[in-house]
Amino acid sequence: MRIKNLIIEGERAKKRLFKANMKQVQGFGRVLPSLLIDAVNNHRDTPRFYHWKASKWEGFTAKQLQQSSLELALGLQCLGLKPKDNIALLLPSNVDFVVADFGTLLAGLVNVAIDLTQTIENIIYILNHCEAKALIVENLSLLDQILPYLGTLTQLQWLIITENEENLELRTQNAENNLGTNFTPLQNHSVCLKIPTFLGETINPVSKVAIPQCLQLMSLSQVQLKGRQHLTTDSFEQLLNQLKPENLATIIYIAGDNRQPNGVMLTHENIITNVLTSFDSFSGIAKDSSEIALSFLPLTHIFARSFFYGHLYSGHQVYFSNANHLMRHLQIVKPTILITVPLLLEKIYQKIVQKGEKLKTWRKWIFTSGMCLASKYRIGKKATLPLKVMTQRIFAPVLSLFGGHLKVLITGGAGLNPSLGNILTAMGIPLVQGYGLTETSGVVTYTQDKSDNCAQTVGQPIIGVDLKIAEDGEVLIKSPFTTQGYYHDFSLTNEILDKQGCLHTGDLGFVTANNTLQLTGVKKAHFKLSTGKYVSALPLETQLQTNSLIKRAIAIAPNYKFCSMLIFPDRENLLKEAQKMALNLTVEELLQNSCLLALYQTLIDETNCHLPYWSHVRKFKLIDYCPEQLSDGEIIKLFHREIDDIYQKSSKKAINSSQTYLTCPTVEVYSCPAYAESIKV
Repeated sequence: MRIKNLIIEGERAKKRLFKANMKQVQGFGRVLPSLLIDAVNNHRDTPRFYHWKASKWEGFTAKQLQQSSLELALGLQCLGLKPKDNIALLLPSNVDFVVADFGTLLAGLVNVAIDLTQTIENIIYILNHCEAKALIVENLSLLDQILPYLGTLTQLQWLIITENEENLELRTQNAENNLGTNFTPLQNHSVCLKIPTFLGETINPVSKVAIPQCLQLMSLSQVQLKGRQHLTTDSFEQLLNQLKPENLATIIYIAGDNRQPNGVMLTHENIITNVLTSFDSFSGIAKDSSEIALSFLPLTHIFARSFFYGHLYSGHQVYFSNANHLMRHLQIVKPTILITVPLLLEKIYQKIVQKGEKLKTWRKWIFTSGMCLASKYRIGKKATLPLKVMTQRIFAPVLSLFGGHLKVLITGGAGLNPSLGNILTAMGIPLVQGYGLTETSGVVTYTQDKSDNCAQTVGQPIIGVDLKIAEDGEVLIKSPFTTQGYYHDFSLTNEILDKQGCLHTGDLGFVTANNTLQLTGVKKAHFKLSTGKYVSALPLETQLQTNSLIKRAIAIAPNYKFCSMLIFPDRENLLKEAQKMALNLTVEELLQNSCLLALYQTLIDETNCHLPYWSHVRKFKLIDYCPEQLSDGEIIKLFHREIDDIYQKSSKKAINSSQTYLTCPTVEVYSCPAYAESIKV
């Protein structure tokens, strides 16, 4: 009885603590467009937001952002779009995205930001699944790629392009020449589309009937002009007052366990409480324009998007860049704040090592000695005097790669290699690790106390997060930041959200004595690359294992820069196939034979088809021995050397898909249809 009472009292204490934490959570009762008020108050009339266009920085004031967003919101209402309607965004990560984001939210709409690296097929699926009434797209080049397939969408009414209207005139004049029978120009920038017959089952399995669909084309400036005509002095306040914190704000589609993405639903309050709570608890960062953030990650993902909201709230300057210009822009902008995924840090470390290898005589000896000291350092420990000297004398140029003014570098989106984290910190990089999910509106944990920092951990839970570890080691999260579930998918929602309101993350880990979270693996069938992109292992493995030549296939991806595969052939069927190809070889020789490798490559290419390019299996390894009694995790540990071999650049044994067919021209190349490939940006 006493033990039972102690358990009950312990649960009551946890509930009291959770309620106390809730009182400290910032942002309750607010909606996302209210952040524009913070921005105007912080920035006044000085340009503080910049994006790179036509080889130069274009600056915007907070007042311009607010005005442009307001005009867009009023214009969208003029088009007949109503609160809670869904509107899709197919835009790059710049100020145009920000205006579209806040404009749609201010109008009471739910925006669906689509990743620009998605396949055409997935874009059409998302537009259909979320029942988008309108689509805002960057330019005519992007529109051209998806336009032939938009006839499958019976809900879509408006296409809004961020280019000027003169180009739209040209588009309607040349439409028939460009798109043939699938595109018919009408008056007033309208187009009428028909469902391509070959897409009936692939893209729209619900409706196989060719339904003519007429769409209205407008430029963003035209929509804003309509809004300007209905502008009053209190328009912003009126629209803001109509929004409710519990309203759905956005749907973000992430990789699912089948080939179709899942839409994560997030409310205004989910996101804004997470952002404000995270930024208010982050010490060492000023809340004014002295802080400069360089943003290069896609705003279609919650990681970069929530951080932009935080910069807006905190009065920071923000420069929007991209991966192609990042290294140059770091030198120009000289940011104090940078968020990144591990892949960038891996690339920078490789550059450091390459430069060190080119040094001669005593300089190389000093560099090698410094690297040796750095490799022995552990995050959270006091640096030795020799290491401090090395940091000042040898590793100072490392900081110059980031512009020289960096105060904090936050890495998230995927796990950082602990050894790399230790070395970079030893070099003087102000590294902060964090952990979060789209389903949690961004941040769950981050390193808040340097004394508790450790390379293997991802920090302490932020205020409002009740973090638990299940009996099987799965990380469970209860917080006001947690998703409402997946759009139009109640069964999947019930799988991840239990009756107590806990989110089952699918990640495995434990909480250390210092209350920091350490991740140990994944339980779910999808995981993240070091690029921050989700990869779903299940469709890859399932499709390959349906082929008689494959007994078992295991995807390798967590925290690597690309996905690879361990393939265990079915020996009996492999030998039969070898006989057909007149190959009189041992099994070991067959696994190295160029023609059989080319044959397995066709299976990989067929599996990659219909998936975004970043989730493709880039390399694979054939292994004869298949220990059936072992789990996937145990097999990965058993064959860790083979996996390391795959990811070694110089490895001759790792298969390169682009050259495999050249070794055996008798094997037919698999051709993936254009609509199943990623769009070209």
